[in-house]
Amino acid sequence: MRKLAIVLGLGSLLVAGMATAQVDPDTDQIGVYFDTGATVWCINPGAVGPTDAYLCLTNASATSGVSGWECSIIITEGVFVLNWGYAGSAINTYPPPDFAVGLASPLPWEPSIVLMTFTIGVFAPTPIDITIAAQPNPSIPGDPALPAYAAGDDPGDLRPLGYSTGLDPVNGTGNIAAVINGECTPTGNDESTWGNVKNMYK
Repeated sequence: MRKLAIVLGLGSLLVAGMATAQVDPDTDQIGVYFDTGATVWCINPGAVGPTDAYLCLTNASATSGVSGWECSIIITEGVFVLNWGYAGSAINTYPPPDFAVGLASPLPWEPSIVLMTFTIGVFAPTPIDITIAAQPNPSIPGDPALPAYAAGDDPGDLRPLGYSTGLDPVNGTGNIAAVINGECTPTGNDESTWGNVKNMYK
């Protein structure tokens, strides 16, 4: 809590999101998608080259938007991210792929709030998995710890984020959030377990 509040203070020294209906109807969810409306989480482009992905917060319970956020992004070993592009006037106090981001001005509420765009170098048609997890020093401790965001009108109002593709209840790690050139079935993303698992960790 304290770390994100400090980041938000730094962000205020600096002086945004596009949306459509998304796949996950639950509130306060975070996921990686290949569109800004949070509807496409798996692609098989068939060709190599730079590929844009979007870190999205969907159905935020804070209607004032987002003044800061935190998480980590884990990508298949050996795959390079060519660019990390934060939405808004942002400052990250960690080196990517760990993020504790403060914003000078809140990102406004939308059904899908794009927190960041990142470009992945796809240099071979081999599967690439993208996973979201809590950053190493989470502002909201827990077992398991979760990503978090701060409400747009109150940087001290920190809210945990669930994973759009569920959470592994055994070890508390985030499941695969997005897939390139792989099987389009992230772990835990099925009707019988998806909602139940997410509800356990809200």
